[in-house]
Amino acid sequence: MRADNGALQQSDAVPTILSQKACLQYKASFDKKFPRYQLLDRELAEQTKLFEHLEAEYHAALQPGERAALARRITLAFEEKQDDMRRKTEEYRALHLELKRLKQAVSQYVERDHASYET
Repeated sequence: MRADNGALQQSDAVPTILSQKACLQYKASFDKKFPRYQLLDRELAEQTKLFEHLEAEYHAALQPGERAALARRITLAFEEKQDDMRRKTEEYRALHLELKRLKQAVSQYVERDHASYET
């Protein structure tokens, strides 16, 4: 489904691009959104790395008191970051789907455009 202004809606399947102008608009939309997607990917990877490091420290701890302190540290870090991570994960997933549709639409247009020259 498209809004009145022709913008891609989140619920759309792969849209059909019918003109070079529309293709350029879809490419521009992709180019505008892709840096945010990359940033979210890096931030989520950093969070994953942090918790993997904390988990490794926990498993390496030999003393019960050390493990208990690390368990508290992990729990506090998780509680502190949980809402932000959830929000970023949801945004990341939505962008992933949107960028995938934009890329597919442009690719299909380019393939159709080149196929029309070959026939």
